[in-house]
Amino acid sequence: MISAEIHYLRTLSHSLWSKAPVKLTNNTIRVICISDTHNGTPPVPNDDVFTHAGDLTENSTLSELQAHIDWLSSLPHTHKVVIAGNHVQASLTRKG
Repeated sequence: MISAEIHYLRTLSHSLWSKAPVKLTNNTIRVICISDTHNGTPPVPNDDVFTHAGDLTENSTLSELQAHIDWLSSLPHTHKVVIAGNHVQASLTRKG
């Protein structure tokens, strides 16, 4: 099973970089994962699950965070998973 999943991830990764279509079966869940966008809002394919694996913002100001909440809200994905990166974690623990 793991071998098939790794093959699928390689195929998907290659497809995203080459923009070639990925052949899917009916029982496939498509996941897009990005990270380290640092205030960027790149175009992402509409898949079943969108994951941002950290560092949405550069300085984690309230305006940066709100801009990304708005961007994430605008994405059409059925499910969204967002993981706070070190930039966000540092701003949440700052005193003052």
